[in-house]
Amino acid sequence: MGKIKEIRAEQLVLRYLRAYGITINDFDDIGFVEFMNEHVAPGVVPSTWAAYRSSVKDYISDQAYQMLKASQAGKRQGRKRKTSSTRAKSLPDADFLKIVYFVKQKSKKTGAIGKLTVSALYVSLLTGMRPHEWNYAKFEGHYLIIENKKLNQCTEKVWAARYLDMSHLEQKDIDMIQDFLTYIQTRTHEFDKLRKSLTAWLSQANKKLFPRRKRYITLLSARHQFIADLKASQRYSPMEIAYLVGHASDWRAFESYGRRSSGDGSVGLPSIPHEQRLEVAKVAQHFETKTQKMELKNTSPSIGLS
Repeated sequence: MGKIKEIRAEQLVLRYLRAYGITINDFDDIGFVEFMNEHVAPGVVPSTWAAYRSSVKDYISDQAYQMLKASQAGKRQGRKRKTSSTRAKSLPDADFLKIVYFVKQKSKKTGAIGKLTVSALYVSLLTGMRPHEWNYAKFEGHYLIIENKKLNQCTEKVWAARYLDMSHLEQKDIDMIQDFLTYIQTRTHEFDKLRKSLTAWLSQANKKLFPRRKRYITLLSARHQFIADLKASQRYSPMEIAYLVGHASDWRAFESYGRRSSGDGSVGLPSIPHEQRLEVAKVAQHFETKTQKMELKNTSPSIGLS
């Protein structure tokens, strides 16, 4: 098994173990196949599902693999997810500046929505916030506190909020983030409509600025860039990155978000307050990520590992 396939397979098995709070000794390949069909397939396109399916072949019995191979889950769910492959997973400075200049040049035509979209992208580049989290964030001194609302049944709610030390920023940037949050939070009753307007404006800007591209910039592209920058800086552990971006486990950020090669490790990035660092270390120990990976490599041949 190639190194990439091996890592991918280990990540998927770890997802299964964590989702059900069990250890490798309780691994059940039929249960794992059911987990893959119910919780993994719905979130990926057919090509990704095929890669996942292939990677776990040597980890499960022939019977379980034939069940996985015969499943229609990946095909069915893949057709529903039409836009994933067209979303840009980074937001380089050059692209962001093009959008900024576009707004300045077309200020009369783009109006408030164009300026607000630029602000939204900039805030996400600085903080990594998801759009729906704009309603649940506030400053206390130079700490940005964001309530974690994106936690589903396949992840454990390990922290209710994340604290980002933003003291590395100039005051003008902190003021800009605060002004943006205030604007959004005073319009919570029309947030869905406002978000759709931002998305629509950005879609039109993509068509004008990047007409030949297959991947278009979205509101989440800035979050991907933030995570890529965290990785590129090499100053944070996987669990620290998971904390900073509101993930319940470290595999999510590394499997699905911002590639290190797209990041800029020299940009200013938030740090984690001391009290929260202790919490992150405690969670990392709880998951025992390294230990479980060692167990996977040394477990019996019954699940295809040696």
